[in-house]
Amino acid sequence: MPVSLLHPGLFAIGLACVSIPIILHLLKRRRRVVSWGAMRFLEEAYRKRRRIITIEQLILLTLRCLLIALIALGVGSLMLGSGNRSSEPTTLVIDGVSALDASKRHATDAIESLDPSRGDRVALLSASGPARAIVLPPSDDFGAVLALLDATGPSDSGLDIAGVSRVLTDLGEDPDRPTRRVLLFASDARTMEQAAGAIETSPTRAIFDELRLVAPAQGRVINVGIAGTKATRSLIVRDGLTLPEAVRVELLRSGDDLPEQTSTIAILDDQQNRRGEAQVSWTPGQRNAVQSVAIDTQGLSTQAGTSSILRVRIDKDANPRDNTGTITLPVRGTLRVGVVDRPDPRSLGGASSIAPARWARAALSPSSDMGVQVTSIDAQQAASRLVPNLDALVILAPAALSAEAWERVARLREQGVMLLITPDAQNESLAWFERVREMAPETFAAGERTVTHAPAAQITDQIEPASLLSGISGELPALAGAVEIYRSLQIPGGAIPVATLS
Repeated sequence: MPVSLLHPGLFAIGLACVSIPIILHLLKRRRRVVSWGAMRFLEEAYRKRRRIITIEQLILLTLRCLLIALIALGVGSLMLGSGNRSSEPTTLVIDGVSALDASKRHATDAIESLDPSRGDRVALLSASGPARAIVLPPSDDFGAVLALLDATGPSDSGLDIAGVSRVLTDLGEDPDRPTRRVLLFASDARTMEQAAGAIETSPTRAIFDELRLVAPAQGRVINVGIAGTKATRSLIVRDGLTLPEAVRVELLRSGDDLPEQTSTIAILDDQQNRRGEAQVSWTPGQRNAVQSVAIDTQGLSTQAGTSSILRVRIDKDANPRDNTGTITLPVRGTLRVGVVDRPDPRSLGGASSIAPARWARAALSPSSDMGVQVTSIDAQQAASRLVPNLDALVILAPAALSAEAWERVARLREQGVMLLITPDAQNESLAWFERVREMAPETFAAGERTVTHAPAAQITDQIEPASLLSGISGELPALAGAVEIYRSLQIPGGAIPVATLS
């Protein structure tokens, strides 16, 4: 336990006074002997009790010396456990950007080292923007200050040194009670360098006799947080209609000397059931990442019939407050499909002269109550008409699309739009297939080949119940009878077909 004196000079003077009883004791021993007949019997009795009397005198002398020494300690103000070299009372002001456990411990230790009986006081401020006073003016009720410090939560705001300066204008000073002012800045390691530079150059520094900064925690601190979440399109809730859905999650990584690591993204519904999962592999130094996560939409509940809520969660790390997010999926009952084809100038004299786009429209929406909204798009104007509010895109004239139009198609695919691309009925070139390969190189393995059908093949009129064409199963035999296929592209890889050849 540290021991110190508030007035060491007075203590030295008081300690010197301990010699007074000793001097008096020695002077008392100097006496002149006078013989007296009647004293003979008293001297004989004294000689018998001299040893006991000597012990009693020494005890009395020791008690007198200790009494004077205790008086000297009282005058010198002996301090146990809260010694301070300064003779002035201390006012401790604690600022904090984030109340992490380590920072709280440093602030608590600093408060417990003070002594309210000496006049020490404590003020508690929050330095995160906007800066505010928690305890001000300074208080000598250390128990209440410690309770408020323990209840202080973390903050995501930045450092507000200007705000701290404004708050400290209310600190005040009593001219009749001079005090030594100490500013303790309790923060985590991520803001310590910024805090030290800002406070040293701030006018706030001039009003304090001492500045204390908590030493940064040792070790590397790396944090991954959710910077943004977005649904790629609206959620379609309708019997017999369902499309794969995806959400877009943007992650931000912070820290120094960022290594390789993997983050897991989980998508949960309001019942905490996992609807989708994806992993992000970070390269050294990488700070931003965008990941599209496919989710299962079957049975998703809706809020008031207008939206569905999903939760996004990533692995826990240094800052758990940015590891969760929310996605709101607007709900609607109509499937929006775009059909891209050339304008066909031919007449509508027979089934063989009907444009492919009309066949597609009839197949997608044979009646008005199917819940499918079909939009025809001229292939030559596709670059300006392809908009991100589509759910599916059927491209019947891929050879007619410009480079800019293919870039739009690629962006729609990244946003989760379903693509259905068929060979061009008026152009036998397959140069467009390289565009498709560039959009999804992982989908196409080496070995795809073109197959020529002679005689022409037809589409089977058998449809699986889970197929997207199940809604037109009753009309398909009549529609498929007018379709003849002379050439097809065989793609290996286990893809699930929408329709098969007979």
